[in-house]
Amino acid sequence: MFEPGAGSVFDGQSEEPPIRAIDVLRDWRRILGRERPWMEMAPDDIDGYMRRILVALIDEDRSTSHCTRLWRLRTMGREHGVFRRSQQCAVDCIECELDVLRYAIEKCLGRSRTSANTKRGIVAVLNAEFVVIQSAVALGWYNQPMPPP
Repeated sequence: MFEPGAGSVFDGQSEEPPIRAIDVLRDWRRILGRERPWMEMAPDDIDGYMRRILVALIDEDRSTSHCTRLWRLRTMGREHGVFRRSQQCAVDCIECELDVLRYAIEKCLGRSRTSANTKRGIVAVLNAEFVVIQSAVALGWYNQPMPPP
């Protein structure tokens, strides 16, 4: 089982991580691209800061320390919230896109050749890190400063 705070969720694996940020983002776009307000957004605006959040979350090259990853998740999450507020997205839309992000991650993990036990461990760690992202996105949307780490 993986422990939060131990670095990348994929540390200790000899192969590449079982999911890639670009695959998760593609699934996320497919789902949200048919829904409002995303279907009405300019193509460049749909992702917001989601790609950057995913890159920090998945940490494909496993070269980032846990503290740095959390700082990036907080920073990119807050910026995403600020961006969505500037687009006049409702806060429930932001909650929806984060729920869809979790689903897209689980969908990509389901397609991987990773064992069920490993998948459960990855989801558990990512869920813990989602709390960091959700809090940061809310701070950005409500235009609140980021508390010190």
